[in-house]
Amino acid sequence: PGLDAVLKVAVPVYAAVLVAMSISALNLSRSWLFVGALCFVASDSLLAINAFHTPLPGAAVWILSTYWAAQGSLFLGIVQLSRRS
Repeated sequence: PGLDAVLKVAVPVYAAVLVAMSISALNLSRSWLFVGALCFVASDSLLAINAFHTPLPGAAVWILSTYWAAQGSLFLGIVQLSRRS
């Protein structure tokens, strides 16, 4: 309810991009890339909930933990894919 007109358009578009990224990662490789994509979605979801809905206890720890898990998993997925070719 607190979103202005621009964010009411931008947020669903960004959510669709995150879903597309996750589906692409799943179709590309059922491994670290998909885990990374899911962790990134979790991180951004926690960030959005904390910023726009309800402050979460320990938000920084959860947001950064899932973000760094996403980064590490995406890196491992890229390494894994590069070894296949």
